[in-house]
Amino acid sequence: MLELIPYYFLTLMLLYVYGILPFLFFKQALPNNPFTILIIGFPVTGFIGMLCWLITPINSFCFYAIYLVALIIVLLRYPYFSASIKKLFDWIRQQTVFEKVGIALLLVPILYQSAQASKINDMGMYYLQTIKWMHSYGIVKGLANLHPALGLGSAWHSLVVLFDPSATGLAQKWQLNGILVLVFILFHWYESHNSSSIYLKVTFLLTIPLSFLYLTAPSPDLPLLLLSSILFYWVCFKSNNLHTGILLLLGVFLFACKPPAFIGVILTLIIFIKKIPSNKKIQFILAGIILTAPVIYKNYILSGYLLYPYNKPDVVNVKWKVPGDWNEAYRKGIISWGLNDKTDKKTLVQIKYSGKDRLSIWLSRKGYKGIMNKLIFLSFLTGLILLLTEPLRKNKAYLKLPYFLLALLLIISFIEWLMLSQYRLLLPSALVLSGLNCHFLFLRFNFTNRNKIQPLFNTNKIIVYTNILFIMMAFVPFDIFSKESRNKDITQSEGFNKHYLISPFSGFINQKTDSILLGSMYIYYYPEKTYCWDCKMPCVSYSHRNYLLSNFGYRLQPLGSETNDGFMLIFGADTKK
Repeated sequence: MLELIPYYFLTLMLLYVYGILPFLFFKQALPNNPFTILIIGFPVTGFIGMLCWLITPINSFCFYAIYLVALIIVLLRYPYFSASIKKLFDWIRQQTVFEKVGIALLLVPILYQSAQASKINDMGMYYLQTIKWMHSYGIVKGLANLHPALGLGSAWHSLVVLFDPSATGLAQKWQLNGILVLVFILFHWYESHNSSSIYLKVTFLLTIPLSFLYLTAPSPDLPLLLLSSILFYWVCFKSNNLHTGILLLLGVFLFACKPPAFIGVILTLIIFIKKIPSNKKIQFILAGIILTAPVIYKNYILSGYLLYPYNKPDVVNVKWKVPGDWNEAYRKGIISWGLNDKTDKKTLVQIKYSGKDRLSIWLSRKGYKGIMNKLIFLSFLTGLILLLTEPLRKNKAYLKLPYFLLALLLIISFIEWLMLSQYRLLLPSALVLSGLNCHFLFLRFNFTNRNKIQPLFNTNKIIVYTNILFIMMAFVPFDIFSKESRNKDITQSEGFNKHYLISPFSGFINQKTDSILLGSMYIYYYPEKTYCWDCKMPCVSYSHRNYLLSNFGYRLQPLGSETNDGFMLIFGADTKK
């Protein structure tokens, strides 16, 4: 835990320096909320990380280069940065001792939780392997053929690697999610003093407990969850505070973090339609193309599809392209895993639930997944009722932007449910929708009087609530994870462990590996483990390899003699050595 403090400090400095660049570029005054700069620092450095990944392995040169460039920027614009930092510390000094101590105390459970072993299955499935590939080889053709999830290539992971000092020989640090949660809290801390937005306060209270679960792994679900709510707040309630180009940058970054980020795409389109003058639309179209080009290109290299895992448009034909039937099964598997935990070919390929049956199955799931499904459905149902009844009122709120966005969110939520069905992929839109529902409910029941509503969301109360919640979640064991996890042996639910007060968990898997000889190349795997974890590369999941061969008839084939030449899938059996 304590070893993470220097990592947090250096990363926050980088985010602040790079977060100021868009304001300099667009010649816009710095925002009143100084933590907005940190928020914008994520997409700026995220695209830098992605560009590095497309050109070269994200190694020690990249690590030192971003620090050197940041130092040069500060020296060139020192008066500007000095005034900005002074403004930040002046505001902090103005806050009460209780608030400053409460926010500082939040660092303890955040750092401690970030130091623990993973509670997320995807850590072993592809997070660690994605990070290792980015660090050691850069982008590699047909990487999705090793495992479909390796073809996702999130901009969030490229940012994690860019900020990872292990490239220089120092201890590895993959705890960027904790920094994002801290910045999210700081942003809301300032806004709570300057905004009475019910939407903002509700989304914060709903998002914070969920975000804490993502601290033990570099999941790209977290930036989508947190930054979507902030982007929606800016678009819907603070549309004149930030330059359109900055909003566009954040919207495209969300799409680069997670391909199913429909809410990021839609919000970007709203920004384009609502805020950009007709005579500048061509410029912003070109800017959008430039920003999305790296995402399209990495999809092409990793999988052979431009919008992977979607197979449309299917306009390229390269030998490393993921076979169409297997890609179709993988996409159906995403839906299937939202409805059940079966992995047999019949379930993945032939899933054809009717609308009514599918909804019934989805709502009847057991455990925490079923609870989340029901809450998401309740949010959708509430929004639908508000949408249909709002025009009956006399205040004509249905003619304003929030009402239009409510309708749009309902459409997005329904499309996401049809295409994804997994609750964690539906959460960003569902949480934004819940916040907007509360906005309309408070307007409808005349709770807008500041004296009535503000005490419910007092800053001190929120700080106390967040501290209590984080401490409980960090130090109390939660058996819910081990009971329902698809990979029970990796779930850390032991409660307090004094070892993590100093050093973060690092002992992922250190078992003996086995190998398969394909041509002149060895492919490695853990014979007794489902996932690859941090196995040396190239690695495959042994169970995944057998499943693919027995159900679809595909085997892995290197494209050349070197690991960075890439991989493809062909029919036939391989030989174990």
